[in-house]
Amino acid sequence: MRRSAQTVATLAAAMTLAAANGCTAGAGDGPLSAGESHSTVCVGYTKEMIFTLGHVTLTNEGRHDIVITDAELIEPKNLELIGAVALPEPSGGAVGIGADDGWPPNHHTNPKVGSPADLAFWAKRQAIPGATVKAGNDDLLAIGVKAGGRGSMNGVRLTYTADGKRYQADTTAKLKVRPKCGGGFDSEDDE
Repeated sequence: MRRSAQTVATLAAAMTLAAANGCTAGAGDGPLSAGESHSTVCVGYTKEMIFTLGHVTLTNEGRHDIVITDAELIEPKNLELIGAVALPEPSGGAVGIGADDGWPPNHHTNPKVGSPADLAFWAKRQAIPGATVKAGNDDLLAIGVKAGGRGSMNGVRLTYTADGKRYQADTTAKLKVRPKCGGGFDSEDDE
C-alpha cells in the first residue's frame, strides 16, 4: 500500500510531538509502567491505511522479569490491532519508531529506505504474546494498526505475568484518525 509523502510526514510529525510531550502514560496494578502522562495524537487519512506506532516506553519496575501475554486496543473504533512487539532501547545510531508507514514498519524493515542500524534494531524485536521485559529494564512497545478511515482508541491494554501473578497495564496515549486534524496535538475540536 502506497501513501503520499504528506501522509507519512503527518504521521511522523504527530508522533514526534507526542513523544516530546510524554505521551506514554500508563496505569496498572503491577510492576510494569507504560509511561507517566496523557495525550492524544491525531493522524490524518485519505483512505484505509496501515501504520506502525512505537511511542510507548515499557518500564519493568519489579524484581522479576515479566512476560507480556496479550495486547489489545482500548475502546477501538474502526481500528484493528494487527501486530505488537517489544523492542530494546535503540542504540548504535538506530532511531526509535515513532510512526511509520505499514506494518512491519517500512523504515525499519526495508533496506532501500532504512539504515543498517534501524534494520538491526528491528531484528531485536520480541513478538507479543511472549515478549519478556527484564527486571529493571526499559523496552519500547510498537504496534501495527489498520484504520478503515475515521477511528480512535484510548490506549493499549497489556496483559502480563510476573513472579507467577497476572497483571494488566494500560497506556493512555489516545489516537484519533480523522480526515483532517483541525486543531493538531491534543485537539478535541475534530471529534
